[in-house]
Amino acid sequence: MSEEGSDTLLRRASRSMFWNATLLPLITIFNLAASIMIRRHFGLEVSGRYDVVIALVNSWMMYPDLGLTTTVSQFAPGLESRYGRSAVAAFLRRVGGLRLALMLLVLVPANLFADVVAARLHLGDAGAWLIHLTTILTAVRAVNDLVMKSLQALLRHLWANLLLLLQAVAATAVVVAAFTAGKPLETVVGGLVIVGLAVLAAGLGRLWAALRSIPERNVAPATDFVPGVPRSRFMKFGLFMYVFNWLNYFATPAFASPAIALVAGSAAPVALFNVGFQLPQMAVVLVLAGFQGLYRPLFARLVDDDAPAKLRTAFAEISKVQAIFLLPAGAGLYVLATDYIPLMFGAEFAAAVPIARVLCVMLVAESLFNLGTILLSVDHQYREVVLAQSLRLAGVPVFIYLAARSDVVGAATAFGVARFLSAVAGYLLARRRYDVRFPTAFAIRAAAPSAAMVVVVVLAQTLLPTSWLEVVGLTLLGIAVVAVGTRAFRVLGEHELALLERAGLPGGSHIIRWLR
Repeated sequence: MSEEGSDTLLRRASRSMFWNATLLPLITIFNLAASIMIRRHFGLEVSGRYDVVIALVNSWMMYPDLGLTTTVSQFAPGLESRYGRSAVAAFLRRVGGLRLALMLLVLVPANLFADVVAARLHLGDAGAWLIHLTTILTAVRAVNDLVMKSLQALLRHLWANLLLLLQAVAATAVVVAAFTAGKPLETVVGGLVIVGLAVLAAGLGRLWAALRSIPERNVAPATDFVPGVPRSRFMKFGLFMYVFNWLNYFATPAFASPAIALVAGSAAPVALFNVGFQLPQMAVVLVLAGFQGLYRPLFARLVDDDAPAKLRTAFAEISKVQAIFLLPAGAGLYVLATDYIPLMFGAEFAAAVPIARVLCVMLVAESLFNLGTILLSVDHQYREVVLAQSLRLAGVPVFIYLAARSDVVGAATAFGVARFLSAVAGYLLARRRYDVRFPTAFAIRAAAPSAAMVVVVVLAQTLLPTSWLEVVGLTLLGIAVVAVGTRAFRVLGEHELALLERAGLPGGSHIIRWLR
């Protein structure tokens, strides 16, 4: 994707949004396909072990990170616009070296005590071997994550998403090959390691090409971390983001999966929880695909430019876009979860339906208000962010208590409520500081097509037997009702349509003409 120096921030961002919206759904589809095959082939217990393995990868990536990965999104855009290639390259080299060194502090002990960890997490007879493979996978994915964040920070979302798509396709192929040959779970994890190494090689090549395309602008002032970034500012933001990510960790499957395995004495409830979480999370990811990796670079530029009016406008318009897509996606998934889950994962996963419905409501509600905390973190408002994020810890004791009593639905409710309350607190604190406003009136108007869709789909659902044909038909019917309702209820006014025109999204002119 070529990017000319005269491009406005809006057009660069809109192009990145386009590639996100185009490729992230494909990535999600392949990831979902791999998940379906793993669950249908291995069943509740073994697929629960797979969930624990992935949770360990994400946990071990987070604990020694110290906020380093997030600093790339914060500092790289400013270094690129002010100083150019040399400053960005020096920053990425320093961050990458620190990231790898800190990883050893976690991965070495994990290998030394592999037998103990595997036994406590009920990973089966080959548990120790699974732990060894998991540590290798963690190291590969940690470096891959840093490469992807670097490409996103430089607004090279096309290549970042193509690499993620390559990883998803290759991982699905590994799963198919392992099942065809009758191989166990550890073979699947070993195949993921090989896929990660291949993607890493390609990613490093694309990052090098992206750096070479950045012109040199000014000589960065000498500082004590890298040119243009003082050590004190870097460390303060990195440690702040570490606390931020640590608090967020307790409201993710990376924490929930090992916790359930420890207190429930089995990996089967882990699989139910993750299926219930996966579908609403997938819906949110698909809906917000266009903004993936854009929030922080976009807000960072607006905050650095000291443009409060533009900041308030960006906050409101992004909130509107989120609302108009999140509301129908959440409503549709809530209604059709009873059909989706048994058909996709098998009848034994039907117990995950109430979990999915609870988390569907909570994750959509959280996502509607997520911009406040993001904005505060970009502007280094550490006290406010920590205060908002700390509410995520409030649900942990209740979650553990209910999971130990095998009440996975109740545990999921505590999990989701804590996430929602944290997002609302972040929004209220951002509103007080920046005078940003959630577009409540617009959200109410945008909910009308979703309400109409729920009525139509529920009526049709009672008349048709559960089948793949019914699910596909009702999904398409729901989309059609929302599309027609958006136009009929005049959800988008001239202001929103004018913004879409200025953004210059590919194909946007046809959509705008139809909505008018």
